[in-house]
Amino acid sequence: MRGLKPAKYSGYAGLSTDYIINACDELYVHIALLFSAMAVHGIVFDYLLVSSIIPIPKAKNIVLSQPIIGA
Repeated sequence: MRGLKPAKYSGYAGLSTDYIINACDELYVHIALLFSAMAVHGIVFDYLLVSSIIPIPKAKNIVLSQPIIGA
């Protein structure tokens, strides 16, 4: 939780990292219990299955037809 950057938002649920950063320590325990229970029982909520992939180009001269080395 220490690595979260402030003012970042989830595109789907609209949650802000500020909620997690400024929450009390008990929230971390409850989040850990929630994810542990989900893993044990094999249940995943639909909104946790949604993700956004945003490509970030690393160089200006990348040609998409060339294979990526190291991938």
